[in-house]
Amino acid sequence: AGERLRICQRHLHSQFSTSPVVHESLASLMENKNRITGFLWKLVMGTTSETSASLYICGQPGTGKTTLTKECCEQVRKEAIEKETDIHPSFCYLNGSTFSGTGTPEAVWRQFLKSMLESLGRRTTFVSEDNVKREIANRNFSLMVVVLDEIDMLLSTNMNRISRGESIIQKFLSWASGEEGLRFAFIGISNAVNNTKAHRIHELGKIGKTLEFAAYTRDDLLNIVKDRVGTRVVGEDALKMAATKAAKSGDARKVLSFTLSAVSVCLESLSKDEAAETSLKQPLVKPKHVHKALMSSVVKDNDIVKNLPRSQKALLCVMKGLYQYHAHKSEWELIDLSTFCRKVVQHTSVTEDGFSPSSLKDNLEKLVDVAFLPQDTIQAGVSATGDRTIRVGRILAEVNRVVDKLCEESFYENILETIRTINRLH
Repeated sequence: AGERLRICQRHLHSQFSTSPVVHESLASLMENKNRITGFLWKLVMGTTSETSASLYICGQPGTGKTTLTKECCEQVRKEAIEKETDIHPSFCYLNGSTFSGTGTPEAVWRQFLKSMLESLGRRTTFVSEDNVKREIANRNFSLMVVVLDEIDMLLSTNMNRISRGESIIQKFLSWASGEEGLRFAFIGISNAVNNTKAHRIHELGKIGKTLEFAAYTRDDLLNIVKDRVGTRVVGEDALKMAATKAAKSGDARKVLSFTLSAVSVCLESLSKDEAAETSLKQPLVKPKHVHKALMSSVVKDNDIVKNLPRSQKALLCVMKGLYQYHAHKSEWELIDLSTFCRKVVQHTSVTEDGFSPSSLKDNLEKLVDVAFLPQDTIQAGVSATGDRTIRVGRILAEVNRVVDKLCEESFYENILETIRTINRLH
């Protein structure tokens, strides 16, 4: 069992990949892959009709932009060799984060130029812009493709002047538009979507095509993590729980991180004999391991608690109070719980509107999302009256300590006291 879990840990590291990044069910990624390879093949075959051999790829972090782009470039490079095409593409991968370091813009530009020469097979101490352009121009049957990741690190929000970082992008776009007579293509990858920086790049030169990567859905994330570890060692319910949590950001790296933490929690909980066991009758990693991993990550930073809206803090205290002083009733209909909460807070500064049935359900979902309440708090089914059922269960130890600290404040302490009084009267 221990060895199986350790194998899962290796497979869950984001750098680990032995299979294509695109799962067949991820239709949007498949479409983007076809667009990127299509863009590159038109350049290789000399059939592009774009005014600029440039592609701007944008999307939220963790949506597969960089991984997929590199995979497409490598695929086209290999296939061009196999098909013995007239034009041979050379790829150079750069990163805009270099610009945010201690180096000057001139030093960064010089490093970029050096990397481009090396991708063309030239190693020289003499590095200059003219030297690079001359190398590209002299290679009649070569196509130089520069892929610049984190291009938004070079973009400025000052619309009145062009920054030194933006001047680098301008040069690449100029080369890609054919103004220098070079067989050159440019792919920029950015996390900026529909903001000032996203609009800014279009002001720096001609962009041939723009491609936006959508955030992953919960089902997308579930397929991604299933591809890594399957469901024999990590149960499907556990994977669904991790995917649901990660779907809030749509970041694939998060579902891998959450699942990896859960596997580690499970591994640490095994006894020596359990770790040595070789047979596997059922999945080792269960939802309880994911939940503990999520809560551990939450309570590490008390700022998360401090930044919760007051209505959610009050709701946490209500849930704690119901468990402590109203334990005989473990399930509530949503409308009844809403009425009870409004009665508890009616003499406080928390608006009762925050505990209307719709607001209550919304706040409960948000507290489940950050792993302060169990995943089964809001029942999938409904009660006999057609109302949603809310399960009031024990808040696990890690979160309970946080809520205990919260309840030391007089405002939230009064909420607990009110619940105790109501229970005593009934």
